[in-house]
Amino acid sequence: MKKLLLLALCVLCSTTVYGQESKAIEEKLGAKYGLASYDGYSYYYIYKGTFMENGGNAGVCDSRGKEIIPPVWDKVIVPAGSEGKYVKVWKNGKVGIRDFKNKEIIECKYDKIFTPIDPNNEEFKYFEVYLGNNVGILDIKGKELIPCIYSYIGLLSLLQETIIIGKGGALEQNKQFPSGAKYAIYNNMRKNFVTDFKYDYIDFDYESIKRFNIGGAIVQNNGNSDIKVEGGKWGYIDNEGKEIVSSQYEMVTKVKDGIATVTKNGKTTEILIDNLLANKTNSVDLSIPKTENSNPNVFAIMVGNEKYSDEADVPYAENDAKVFKEYSQQTLGISENHIRYIANAGYNDIRKAINWLKQGLEAYGGDGSAIFYYAGHGIPDEASKTAYLLPVDGIGSDVESGYSLVKLYQALSEMQAKSITVFLDACFSGTRRDGGMMESARGVAIKIKAEEPKGKMVVFSAAQGDETAYPYKSQQHGMFTYYLLRKLQETKGDVTLGELADYITREVKRQSFDENNRSQTPVVSASASIRDSWRNMKLK
Repeated sequence: MKKLLLLALCVLCSTTVYGQESKAIEEKLGAKYGLASYDGYSYYYIYKGTFMENGGNAGVCDSRGKEIIPPVWDKVIVPAGSEGKYVKVWKNGKVGIRDFKNKEIIECKYDKIFTPIDPNNEEFKYFEVYLGNNVGILDIKGKELIPCIYSYIGLLSLLQETIIIGKGGALEQNKQFPSGAKYAIYNNMRKNFVTDFKYDYIDFDYESIKRFNIGGAIVQNNGNSDIKVEGGKWGYIDNEGKEIVSSQYEMVTKVKDGIATVTKNGKTTEILIDNLLANKTNSVDLSIPKTENSNPNVFAIMVGNEKYSDEADVPYAENDAKVFKEYSQQTLGISENHIRYIANAGYNDIRKAINWLKQGLEAYGGDGSAIFYYAGHGIPDEASKTAYLLPVDGIGSDVESGYSLVKLYQALSEMQAKSITVFLDACFSGTRRDGGMMESARGVAIKIKAEEPKGKMVVFSAAQGDETAYPYKSQQHGMFTYYLLRKLQETKGDVTLGELADYITREVKRQSFDENNRSQTPVVSASASIRDSWRNMKLK
């Protein structure tokens, strides 16, 4: 009992001494600056003047009274858990971060900054910063991880494999998700998006297979404890951005033990997600080789036109262009900002992409190369037998609404480029991918004239003359694109154009006969200036 009383007395004396010391330091700092306030732990907030005065007068001193942050700020706070690491500072309504040597970590320009919940844990060493309703992520040293241009970032840990990110929309008071935003999946390991911003909802969780919704709206109660999605169609997507099940259901459950319960047209059933995944294990979509080398002088355009306003859709065209984009980035080493991927491009979208390509190549002064990829409908001009790409807002019976191959080749040939490679997974005979005729066609396939590439150009076309460019249904790709990707996968992109041409031609001819009992013969043509050398050229 005596020992306990002695211990309590020692603690009381120590606290009293410490309290007296801190009070003395507080008074000394008050006399020096005008006002000082001890935080009760380790620091003193100092002010020139009084608490009520503004105009750049707040700072911080350490436990010994040494100035850490000079009193030049409108407001300062040492966040809980950040002692000895950083201080939040405000000036003219904006907030930034400084370290304990008064070095700027984050510029004082943001409207809000949320500090790490545990700055000693690798998972949480990041700042969440806001400019208006836009949010971004900076690391513990202030380096930008995700730019402050998005309306939502579902980051819980820096070790997450994927992050759901929202763009656009408006954030209402007491709501977590901005209404009207579109969402995408961001690969946090590779630092790139694996989907476009086209989803109205994606599950915000760690699961490898997520539900997604297109056409619906997120409904939130205040406090965000109850979130649901009304309307739209549901499907399933994996963390690589591959739609395992397309958006077609009115209701779906989360996947449990490889099984999902889905409702379509009022009928509820179960589907085996694991079986669907097993069918894709040999797909070119799932094992994309990654190069360590960059391809900094190459620009690329990918157009995937699947959903048409006045014509039948082109099955898998979006996936064709999307996966070719992934190969261009990961396997060929093309920089993301040198790539323009357009899903369901209108006429002006194609024009703008061509203009962007021209400007990019001009900036490289003739030292750049280009790739142009297109999957979608092509149409013939019955009078001239010339070919056109069909934008999604085009009309198959009106070639004026199409984008002429003659015009495309002319525009590409006039660009300052070392080489240009064109891939066209389209047919120009008036047929559809499924072998039927386009609604605008007269029921007879048209054999178009072969257009001669110009400049330093090589063109890979999916089919010749009056043939159809078929789909490869089991692989969810156009047949031409599937074998293009397959060869890039097998060779890790280290393949000559001659080897690529021979492989695609051989495999497509065989598979088309086996699968469709129809001919499909890819054609490769080169401009006169490289006719003797194109076979030795490479994409990387």
